[in-house]
Amino acid sequence: MNDFLQRLQTQAWRTSGARYNAARRLKRRDWLATFSIAMFSAIGIALAVVQKVYVEKSTPELESYITVVSACIGLFVLVISLIEWGASGAVKADALHRNAELLNQFQRKIEQDLASSSALNEPLATARREEYEEIKAGCAHNHEPVDDELFRAQQRLSKEFRADCKPDGKPQMSWIKGKLAVLMALWSAAWAYLAFWVVILGLLLNIPWGH
Repeated sequence: MNDFLQRLQTQAWRTSGARYNAARRLKRRDWLATFSIAMFSAIGIALAVVQKVYVEKSTPELESYITVVSACIGLFVLVISLIEWGASGAVKADALHRNAELLNQFQRKIEQDLASSSALNEPLATARREEYEEIKAGCAHNHEPVDDELFRAQQRLSKEFRADCKPDGKPQMSWIKGKLAVLMALWSAAWAYLAFWVVILGLLLNIPWGH
């Protein structure tokens, strides 16, 4: 019973850590989406003012290019808004964070059970397993594999993630793989919006002001 509850505690710890990471990832993505919408809208308005006030009618190529850039910016604002509306990132992040908090409470309950080892028995282990499954199923959203990999990277030196589960054992995840897991977690939250920024900045840098 002791070994079973320790494994269950580790599993709950790992799940809660992954869900904390998922909540942070979704919040970063939501912030980046909001920032991108705000900045793209400001750039679009600025281009409209520049086109109206400073671009001469004798430069049709410049005027047409700015019109195309403004249309692309407007399209990207619409796309980002629809993506975030459909993804409901902020709502999912809140649900995952609350579920992770419940899993943390569950871990402390098992820790108390293990401290009073005389109370360990099969009915208690069954009740704790069912409680864990109920808490985990209480969240309609699940974390992604990248969130679990990030947690393993963050805790790679912990006993639970070492060979043979010994404090002096070799970490199951190498230092390089751990850093890659961190980079992948950051990239997974930002890659789509970074692609939008690359396109917009490329268009802005290529405006033919000299024509």
